[in-house]
Order: sequence, then structure tokens, then C-alpha cells
Amino acid sequence: MSKDLDSLDKLDCLWDSEDRDFQAPCTFSKWDQSVEPDFAEAFGDQELVQITARSGLLHWLFDHPKYASYLLTLGLTADNAYGCLSNYLFQATPALQKQLPGDVLETLSINTVIGIQIRLGDGVIKAGMEANYDWDSVAAPWFQCAQDLETSLNISMHLVRWLLVTDSSQFKAWAKGKLGGKLFSGSHERVALFHEGVLQSAAIDNWLLGLADFQVISDLSQFGRSAALRANTNSSVFTVQQDWDLWSKGEMTPIQGIERTCHVHHPDRPLGVMRAWVGV
Repeated sequence: MSKDLDSLDKLDCLWDSEDRDFQAPCTFSKWDQSVEPDFAEAFGDQELVQITARSGLLHWLFDHPKYASYLLTLGLTADNAYGCLSNYLFQATPALQKQLPGDVLETLSINTVIGIQIRLGDGVIKAGMEANYDWDSVAAPWFQCAQDLETSLNISMHLVRWLLVTDSSQFKAWAKGKLGGKLFSGSHERVALFHEGVLQSAAIDNWLLGLADFQVISDLSQFGRSAALRANTNSSVFTVQQDWDLWSKGEMTPIQGIERTCHVHHPDRPLGVMRAWVGV
């Protein structure tokens, strides 16, 4: 590796997913210390290699012989590091919170909230509002998980609300019609992949999902995974696996979920959530 970098300065590569037949593009390059004076001060004349990848590498630090023990002194573990760091760095601004419907934060504070994040895929967004899908079938794995989880909580159904986060305005409208007051959402409707306000809507959805008491998320979504890990409870995340073959073909049909059993005493481990697919 060092010999190759000496001659090329940069190496393109493919990073293997830890749990799927998927490779993300990555790059190894010499670190330009003049760009980051703090690094130059810390490491002196040592050569550094910068890794740029569409893959989460944070959990690897906890296997490092030098940094693992230091991170523990800061109270950081592989299970809580992402949530701690993201909550420290990012909070919803007052301007962003003003875009929320007036009762959303109150709903979160007085109810037990199960956040449901369903990524249906770019194909569904591009297909537009005219596309016809069997939404009952599409929703079943996530809604059944949420219902199983709610039942296992053993509290009044009137004290539990579902927060829906999805990339399909058509699906959101259908879900609200089906579930009525049981369901609420935070962001405005999105009818196109790119339009004014889409980043603000996405930020609101991500923030609110992290505030929910539980998160039922989509396997093939770093968006849902990052929001769920922000909750930092070690006991709140339930991941619905999705049809990898259908996603990889990029077809204009919803990415199907795979049914699973969800119980409050059997959540997904945060480290497993962090490392899945391309990680965070």
C-alpha cells in the first residue's frame, strides 16, 4: 500500500459491505497536512493516509489498539459513539422547528411514540403520484412490527402514537387515511425528489425520528439508521430487512420489506445497526 501511494498519491478501491453482496466506492490518498494544521501539529512529519468511502468506519476505531482505550475514557463505546457525537454536533435550529405543525412536539412529549421509517426507494419517487401500488402489502412488515412492539409494551393503545417518516408522499397520504389519528408526521409533504425545502423536510424527519421512544427502520437506509442511533437508548431500534435484489435493480416499485417479530425486550443491538449494509 505505501509503495503504491508513493507512486500514485491516490488509489481508487471498492469497500465490501459487511452483510451484503455490495461494494461502495472508496479512495486511499495521502493526507495533505497543509489543509489541516491541527493534524500536522498532532502527527508531525508522519505520513497519514486518508480514507474516503461511502461506508461507515466509526466502529472500527473501537478495534484499534491505540484509540479504543482512549475513547473509553471519554465514555464512548461502539454502541453509543454515533449517537453521542451526532447529538453533540447537530440540533434542530429554532428556524427549523418553526416549520413543525404546532402539536408535534407536544405529541412526542405526552405519548409513547413509535417512529416508523419506510424507505420505498428512488424508483417510487420518480414514478410519481400516478403510480398504483398495493400499499397494504408494502406497509405490512413495518406496521406489523410496530403493532407487535406496541402490544408488548402492555400499555393503553390510546397512549401510543405512530410517527411516520417516508420518502413517498403518496404512501404517506394513504397511511394517514388508513390509520387516522393514530398516525402523525412532522415534515411537509414531498412530491418530488428535488424541490425547495426538501432538505429542511429531511432534517425535520431525521430529528423527530431520533426523538421517538422506539424506531422501526428500513434496512437499506442510512437516513433511518442514523436517526435511530441518535436516540442512544440501546433498546429502541427494530430493523425491517428489505429485498436486496429488488433494490439493486433500481426498478420503479417499492423496496419490499421482510416480516419479522418485534418485542420491547428484543431490540436490535446498536453496534449491529451501525455496521449493517454500508454502515454509518
